[in-house]
Amino acid sequence: MKGAEFSFCPTAIGYAPGQQERTGTANHDAWQVVQRGHAVANGCYLAAVKRAGYEEHPGGQGGFDSWGQSFVADRYGAVLAHAAAHEEEVLICPRDLRRSDQTRGRGRFVACHLAGRGSRHCPGSIAIAG
Repeated sequence: MKGAEFSFCPTAIGYAPGQQERTGTANHDAWQVVQRGHAVANGCYLAAVKRAGYEEHPGGQGGFDSWGQSFVADRYGAVLAHAAAHEEEVLICPRDLRRSDQTRGRGRFVACHLAGRGSRHCPGSIAIAG
């Protein structure tokens, strides 16, 4: 990410009519896990931006219900703030850039795993047998 401290990930996804009754929160939960994983993999804060409410298809043939719940995750994937599920909301999440600078580079297990043993990214990293 070339030193980015924050990334924004707008998403247009939701439930088709009747889908939520069949799947419950599984789709939303999976979406949130993936977004949080992006924060961890890239080592920066992430704002997962999601619209809320029902949106009619332009041709008038049904639509979909966006589940809202935009959120901000830290570089470890912890959710720091989240918005409402069914209404638009401005989400404000103050953060300390000094903390980001202090922790950047620590705990970069994704880079270590991909780079392999003894790389410049992870000197003396362990090998994982598979």
